[in-house]
Amino acid sequence: NSETILAIVSDIFCHVADGCIIAAAFVTCPALGWSVTMAITVHEVPSEISEFSIMVKNGVSTLKAICVIGGMGIISIVAAVITVYSEPTAFTLGCISAVGAGMLLYLVACKMLPNAQANAPAGDRVQNTILFFLGLGIGIASMQWHPACGGHHDHGSH
Repeated sequence: NSETILAIVSDIFCHVADGCIIAAAFVTCPALGWSVTMAITVHEVPSEISEFSIMVKNGVSTLKAICVIGGMGIISIVAAVITVYSEPTAFTLGCISAVGAGMLLYLVACKMLPNAQANAPAGDRVQNTILFFLGLGIGIASMQWHPACGGHHDHGSH
């Protein structure tokens, strides 16, 4: 059905972007690569559970749904390998990173936060907003203070 097809097609684009973003982070700095990999994994787990539910609800067998989701992971790996072997410039790495950060912020700020806020009491809405910005601040601060990725020395020594 169209809902299943839409979920799969949109997930293909998401996994290509994820692979490029992870590769760009690893090329920039291995420690950053691991941090970005963890962040994207945390983002992907609920997404894949949701996609699995949509497929099964629409008549796709459990085994086929698991295979489709596994195939999506392979798409991320292929995108990452292509990104690394294309030897991106510093400018390209910066663009990939900026787009990736923007995509994740968009998902949280425009999709997840409003849904969490919709039926929440006023106090919870304030708390959710504060926690969102706290998490954003922690992420930015950890990138600024991470000694391995500060750009002040040669990354070849890592």
